[in-house]
Amino acid sequence: MLTLLLVAGGLALGYLAGRVRPARRASAWAWRQIDVRRTPRTSWRWWAAQLVFACEIAAILATRPRETVRAWQHRNAPPPPRSPAPVLRPIEE
Repeated sequence: MLTLLLVAGGLALGYLAGRVRPARRASAWAWRQIDVRRTPRTSWRWWAAQLVFACEIAAILATRPRETVRAWQHRNAPPPPRSPAPVLRPIEE
């Protein structure tokens, strides 16, 4: 009976978390602090937003490590080398 109650409670909590989406709300709040409000680094809100971002990165790294590292490497890769400038022949008259 206790097992059935625990399973039903877990399912109810999972459903509620899916409906409320606390991670998405926290992420939206953090982005609002950084982009919209331009919160200074001396504020506790800025530091709380950084904590939310760190948790997001840790969750992504824990669930999809290869893709996360590959995306990070691609984002921080140096640009490809430029081709040499074209050489124009002088006009002979």
